[in-house]
Amino acid sequence: MSERELGAVIARREFSSAAGPVILELAAPVDVGGNTFCHFRITGLGDDHILRVGGADAIQALQNALTMAASTLYTSGTEITWHGQKDLGLPVTGVIAALVPKAHTETCCHHHD
Repeated sequence: MSERELGAVIARREFSSAAGPVILELAAPVDVGGNTFCHFRITGLGDDHILRVGGADAIQALQNALTMAASTLYTSGTEITWHGQKDLGLPVTGVIAALVPKAHTETCCHHHD
């Protein structure tokens, strides 16, 4: 599979923006020469293209693809919402976490002392 092919879509999420819907499509992880990759596409931001993210195995490739998609959406310069909320319900790490409304970390991450 080339970097320009999405592959079999296993998950799709529709977000909202003032310009219209923003769509995230996530393809099934694929093994390419002993490496695992997950392709995803974001449409509706004006620069529609397929991105490829790798991982040690299929689970890590999926997780990395979701994290990269979140980074792309949160840093797009477009206000994007999901079910009317700015929290897009995607995993984030590092500096991108600072862009997510505080309610996300309070409701998704349960810390027990």
